[in-house]
Amino acid sequence: MLPIKRNIPLYYTFIFFSSLWIFNVILVLYYQVFNLNFSQIALLGSILSLAIILFEIPSGAFADLIGRKWSIILSQILFIAYLIVLSQSSTIIGFVFSALIFGI
Repeated sequence: MLPIKRNIPLYYTFIFFSSLWIFNVILVLYYQVFNLNFSQIALLGSILSLAIILFEIPSGAFADLIGRKWSIILSQILFIAYLIVLSQSSTIIGFVFSALIFGI
């Protein structure tokens, strides 16, 4: 099998598992542990959505210029940074910062 043909099922498997969003259910409960109300949690969701919208085109341009592989690698590095910031935060400001990282 050609190397490119081997990557296609791996890529679709990655996309499938990353799009399940089961993580969000647990995230709401995690935010409630830190006494965030539903308005603050919704604000974090709005900030995340806004960051996704703002960085959609620049991330596509990055993938076109540098390559899709490096774009995926960078996204996974940012996801690890998001998890680190999220796990170390206990205030709304830290959670906003983590939402911005995740949106990028």
